[in-house]
Amino acid sequence: DTTYGVGSSWAVNDIINVAYDTNAGTNGQVWFGKNGTWGRDPASETGFPVGTDASSVGFRPAISYYNSSGSSTTQVEIISHTQGAQYTIPTGWTLA
Repeated sequence: DTTYGVGSSWAVNDIINVAYDTNAGTNGQVWFGKNGTWGRDPASETGFPVGTDASSVGFRPAISYYNSSGSSTTQVEIISHTQGAQYTIPTGWTLA
């Protein structure tokens, strides 16, 4: 979504970056990027506010895709910390 800085176009093997700070704001803040380019820099800019305390409900990834034929195939792979960072981690952050 262009609102959150990840752009409006997607391609095979794009990587969506997510940074989440449980201590920022009221319920935490989140930052998004695509392929190592952040919409807002987690090292120097305020993130987007989280509406509910995610420490008790977690985050649920959602994929929305629409095309004129109405059919789509989407595959998502979540890369865990054990696989290592795919891009440089912002200054002051650690891989969880």
